[in-house]
Amino acid sequence: MATVVFLFRQAYVRDLARTLGPAMVDDNELFVAGTVVEAETFLASAPVEALAMGSSFIESAQRLRQAMVDSSRTMILVLHQGEDCSVRRRANINGIDAIVSFSSGIAPAIEEARSAWFRFVAGEGSTDLRDTSMVAPERTLPIVDEVDRSIVQMIAAGYTDREIADAVFLSHQTVRNRVSRILMYSGAKNRTHLAFLYLELVHEGVVPFVTGPWSPKAA
Repeated sequence: MATVVFLFRQAYVRDLARTLGPAMVDDNELFVAGTVVEAETFLASAPVEALAMGSSFIESAQRLRQAMVDSSRTMILVLHQGEDCSVRRRANINGIDAIVSFSSGIAPAIEEARSAWFRFVAGEGSTDLRDTSMVAPERTLPIVDEVDRSIVQMIAAGYTDREIADAVFLSHQTVRNRVSRILMYSGAKNRTHLAFLYLELVHEGVVPFVTGPWSPKAA
């Protein structure tokens, strides 16, 4: 079970935590703190996978990371309501892993937070997630090669992994690995969401795919 700590001054964070926590990290245990000292108590007691904080706590990020049982496993996520450049500058200075803005609404923020979490897990450690060198450009789907392209198209057409494996002459496990990687880097929650994203892009006339080295372990 993943442990997620929320650090906010405002009382409404309890409702936010109940919404954002399960959406960001599956099978999680949530803790809500209102002060740095409370957060340190959680962080020092057991490994924590994600620490989401308000922008007013940015300057305490390094102190909190020192309190963690295993800081290499923990993503520090800052949630804020605007696009204040000073927030991003302060986050860079203090080693924040990712920033999510609620300026466009709660639903896009949840998607952005979940995508940031997947990218963090893929990096297997603390990484600056604002470095977009390994993030698919907006309004595209990340693929390594033509096989990935076929996999996405067949998922959208309703094929199962086993049926796709037979069609592209790969093992069932290899197809599953590729699908997991595509989901991770596209930010899609599941196969249905991936199919929806692909069909939406096609409908809008957008070129849906962008190729790149999305995983060093790509089959």
